[in-house]
Amino acid sequence: MKKVNPVQDALEREIQDLLAPYPDPMGRTGFRKACRIGTRTSIYLLQSGLVPCENTGKQTRCYKIAKSDVAAYLRRRLAEPVYYTPPSGWYKNYPNHKPPAFGLNGAPLVHRGPAQSLLPPARL
Repeated sequence: MKKVNPVQDALEREIQDLLAPYPDPMGRTGFRKACRIGTRTSIYLLQSGLVPCENTGKQTRCYKIAKSDVAAYLRRRLAEPVYYTPPSGWYKNYPNHKPPAFGLNGAPLVHRGPAQSLLPPARL
């Protein structure tokens, strides 16, 4: 008799419930909505081949993604999130994108609001 992992079984049920409203060969928009990811991230995953898909060659609605591939993506993303992380600079062609600011020691600078000022508190 096969042992069933209750966590794995619950995860499979959740994935099936999540993908139920979408057609079997889903498009890119359905894929990104089901996985709760952004448009550019979905394009990266499909163009790089991390999520298997069929490119129909059309200008719009050109990707067909099987539900089984989306389920496999969701399972592996839960186990290895770094594997699906887009490379540095993937989002930089947005017009309002600002590169991260770095201090002299190479650590990223954190924006501090008026409540988190670096100056000592004013004395009255």
